[in-house]
Amino acid sequence: MLADLSSDVTLKNLKNNSSLDKFWIEVHSEYEVLSEKALGVLLHFPSTYLCESGFSAFLRFHFTPDIDNICSNIQAQPSH
Repeated sequence: MLADLSSDVTLKNLKNNSSLDKFWIEVHSEYEVLSEKALGVLLHFPSTYLCESGFSAFLRFHFTPDIDNICSNIQAQPSH
């Protein structure tokens, strides 16, 4: 099965012209088990990447919190 996959010229062209996740989705019907294993590994990376890039974008915003304003809007909680 893996030998067939690696020697198929059409699949090589597909792999070279698309992202890995799209490639494995495209060949899922023919290589179901291998595709599911590959997608299981690959799907972790976009989530981590998006989280990291979102955090990095957030860090680009430099701001100073208005502590007085924040504190004035908080209701004091009495002790029990």
